[in-house]
Amino acid sequence: MKRILSLALAALVLSTACAGEFVPNRNIEFYISSAAGGSSDMFTRTIADICKSEGYVNEPFIINNMPDGKGQIARINVRDSRSPNHALLCFSSGDFAAMVTTAGSDLKIEDFAPLGILAADKHLIFASKDGKYKTMDDLLAGLKNGDTISIAGTKSDELSAFTLFAKEIGYEDSFSYIMYESSSENITAIMGGHVDLAMGKPASGKAYVESGDIVPVVALAAERFPAPFQSAPTMPESGFGLVEFPVWRGVIGAKTMSPEAQQFWNDAFRKVTETERWKKDYLERFLLAPNFKNLEETRAAVAKTAEEIAAAQ
Repeated sequence: MKRILSLALAALVLSTACAGEFVPNRNIEFYISSAAGGSSDMFTRTIADICKSEGYVNEPFIINNMPDGKGQIARINVRDSRSPNHALLCFSSGDFAAMVTTAGSDLKIEDFAPLGILAADKHLIFASKDGKYKTMDDLLAGLKNGDTISIAGTKSDELSAFTLFAKEIGYEDSFSYIMYESSSENITAIMGGHVDLAMGKPASGKAYVESGDIVPVVALAAERFPAPFQSAPTMPESGFGLVEFPVWRGVIGAKTMSPEAQQFWNDAFRKVTETERWKKDYLERFLLAPNFKNLEETRAAVAKTAEEIAAAQ
């Protein structure tokens, strides 16, 4: 009898532990609040591809690019998901700023569960190879001459980085900031001659710098970027204070996602960042810094970003 009771108790403990585990059992909806081809799109698709190819997740990923409403539609879809354990949103510190500063928005970070941070990114300003402002000297000369300079950028982190840049050089009213849906569209705009300059990150500009279609004007970072961006000086090298708006890149879900699912996804993202493919084909290829954070660290980073955004408003 004791043996039977012991076996029954062991079975109960095992079944309870298993019941608390989470494994995806349907399609995973992975949302992106910007258009295809940009930095966020590359980030999301790389994560999904590695999760599938390495067997970390067996169910299919459905990638949804939803730039409408300045990305708010994608965020609302995740917040209101009827299957929150299977709904993910690519999210950066720049997306955070865009979410809470968009006029009429009722979205807040408390609507979501931060699931993990995987990498960090910084910005450059680009010009067309045929543009008028291909160097900082060209740009400053134009501003001193009274030129009004148009610059393409997204609503999110690029706008924050640009605002810091314009304030530092003291010509905030001499720029016309033209809003686009993704970094890739910014690049298309300068190549087409629609704007003078474009905000961007290494991932979105690398191929076009290598082809000679665009040139990096200035690096919004503490150090110069490696090739092919090494010609762009930092702001201190150009006689100004440091300007940078580092972007952490991560993933969030709805606040209704179960704790077990949150831990599952953080573990999966950790495994992704440990693969050679992530290191070679994503971080090195697009010149990002490794920056994985577990759940507790991710929540702390998101809270810090919230404080920084509130202080800037």
